[in-house]
Amino acid sequence: MKGTIVLAAALAATASTASAQTAAPRTEAAIRQQVRMMETVLTGAVRNGAETLARSMQARDPGSVVVTGTARARGIVLDGYGVFFDVDVPMMKQSVVWSMLTLQREEQIKELRHQLANAPDSPARRVAEQQLRVLERSAVPMAQPAAPEGVAVAATVKEAEAAPEPKDPNEQYTEAVKGALIDAMLDYHGLTIGDGEWLIVAARDSEGPLTPGAVDDASTIVLRVKGGDLSAYRMKQISRDEARKRVEVREN
Repeated sequence: MKGTIVLAAALAATASTASAQTAAPRTEAAIRQQVRMMETVLTGAVRNGAETLARSMQARDPGSVVVTGTARARGIVLDGYGVFFDVDVPMMKQSVVWSMLTLQREEQIKELRHQLANAPDSPARRVAEQQLRVLERSAVPMAQPAAPEGVAVAATVKEAEAAPEPKDPNEQYTEAVKGALIDAMLDYHGLTIGDGEWLIVAARDSEGPLTPGAVDDASTIVLRVKGGDLSAYRMKQISRDEARKRVEVREN
């Protein structure tokens, strides 16, 4: 995603009819307080996503290493519809991107050397040797190449499974933040949303296009869950795994 992460998450929450009839009307001050608390939850979710990625690459200081700044969130109440939050997501440091690519490359080299250690001479061995030479000359990991004609992929050295495709670090960051936002959707109960209303969270790169006036071609990810599904999870009528499955994901 060219270091730009744009995410949007939509949540829905409902209360039972009986509760709605007996609950006292919310004051504007109480609503503002709930919105401020949710802003804190959402910025924390973005930070947690970055820290999750940092732990996966064994970074010692995840908060300052992975991203270029801090997340921010602003909430607006939409009468009769719900609450909308705009979240600024800091970009991933390019130095971290290169560090992760280097780690992936080193892991591929280590795996190939391990496979070649006791492999008999064969076309598959020569393919692996060629891959190793390419990796040793490269600064980044390589995608799994197609096997030459007449050589089955499954016949690679000692019939080992093909190494997984290297994953773009920016995509890993996106997935980590998206997962943290989904967790916030399911876990935070402090924001009262009426029957049929929605909680919408739109998150995007806090720095915008790299060049002033340039077209912002970043994508948008929309996560949405029905109020009935969210309520069912909170009432323990469905499992967490099932609740996550019911979160709709759209990208545009």
